[in-house]
Amino acid sequence: MLLNFKYLKYIVLLVCVFCQSLNAKASINTTEDIVNIVFFNENEINYVAFQIEVFVKKGSSYEQGNLRTEGYNENKLCVFNLNNGELLAEKIMGRQDSLNAIYLIGYSNGNLWIYSKKHKSGLQSLDPLTLDKKISLATIYKTIDNNVGLFIDPEWREISKFYSYNTINNTLILTSSDSISYEMDPNSFSISKTNYKINTKTAPKSKSETNNYLLQNISLLGYKYMKIKWGTTTFENPTFLYGNFINNIQKDKKYLYYKSLIDTLKDPDKTVLKNMKALEKGLNADETLLLHKNTFFVVGKSMEAGNAVLNISNLLINSNNTLQKNWDKSISGMFYNVSMARFSNEFKAYFGENVPPNCDAKFFLIDDQLIIIYLLRVCYINANTGEIIWQIKL
Repeated sequence: MLLNFKYLKYIVLLVCVFCQSLNAKASINTTEDIVNIVFFNENEINYVAFQIEVFVKKGSSYEQGNLRTEGYNENKLCVFNLNNGELLAEKIMGRQDSLNAIYLIGYSNGNLWIYSKKHKSGLQSLDPLTLDKKISLATIYKTIDNNVGLFIDPEWREISKFYSYNTINNTLILTSSDSISYEMDPNSFSISKTNYKINTKTAPKSKSETNNYLLQNISLLGYKYMKIKWGTTTFENPTFLYGNFINNIQKDKKYLYYKSLIDTLKDPDKTVLKNMKALEKGLNADETLLLHKNTFFVVGKSMEAGNAVLNISNLLINSNNTLQKNWDKSISGMFYNVSMARFSNEFKAYFGENVPPNCDAKFFLIDDQLIIIYLLRVCYINANTGEIIWQIKL
C-alpha cells in the first residue's frame, strides 16, 4: 500500500499529460519572432511584408520530472495592406532548418526578393501581392555576366550576412561563391563588384536622449520626468516620463536627410559628407531624428505603474522658440517594460501565458503614417493627428 502511494503522484501526472495530448489539437502555432520587415509600394498602395518565425507545437512529453513542449520552428511570409491593416497574402515557407530556411531580402519593382535553401533554389523573387514564385535563380544566371560565377550557398543561419538590399540605390547585394560582393540591378540584372558592406552586427538605434534638430543640439534632461533642451533653451513643459527621442532607422530616408543638408547649407559640416559616404557603403551613420514635416517624436512611459504602455508625443519647435505638443497617444498592448507588466491582468488579456520576446520597439514613417512594431504587434498611427488607424497582432 505504501509503495502504491509513493508512485501515485507520478501516475496521476502521467494520466493528466496523456489526457491533455488526447484533447489537444494536432498543432498549435505561436509567433516567436519577426526575422525581417520590408515596406514597399505597389500600384500606389503601401504594403509591408514580414518574415515571421512560428513555433508549431506538436504535443507535450514528461521527462525527468519536467513537462516539455515538443515542436519545431517554421517560416511564414505575410503581406499586409498598410491603409487598413488587412492581410493580403500569407505563405508557410517550411521549417527553419538547413534544408528549408529562407530569408526575406527586399523589394524591387514588382518583385519581393528572398533567398531559399529549399531544393537549393537560392536567390529568387515572389509576386509581392500573392507570394507566388516569379523569377528563379536559373533565370538570373542566364542573364548575368558568366565571369561572376555562382552565388554563395551559405549556412542557413548566416544567409543575412551574404544577401541584402541597398535601399539607397535600389539594388540587390549578393556574394559569390569566392566571397566577392556584387551589386545587381533587380530589373536589368546588370551586375558589378561593390564595396557595400552588409552590416548585420550593429543596428541603428531606434531611440536616443540626444540628437540634432533644426541645426541645433537637442537633448532630454533629467532622470524621470524629462525636459527638452534645444540649443541654449530649456522648455519646462511638457515633460516626458523616461522619455527618448525616436530616431530614423531607415537608411534611405536617413540618406535623403543628409542630402537635404548638403543642398540647403552653403558650407555643410564634414560629418554630413562622412555620414552620406557611410550610408552609401552600407555602414551606419550618426543618429538622426525621425522627422515629419519638421515635427519630431518622443516615446516615453504612459504612467508610473508596472503595466504602463508606450506613450508617443509629436512635437514642434516654432519660429518664436516655443515648444508645441501637437498630440500624444498611449499605445494599448505595447507595454513599456515586459518584465514588470507580465503578471498584470492587462498584459495577460493581450498575451495570455505566451510572453513575447522583450526587444526594442521599431518606428517607421511611411508618408503621413507612423508605424510601430513591438511585442509582435503592429500599430499604424496618423502622424498628423495621432489617431490610431489600426493595430494587429502577428
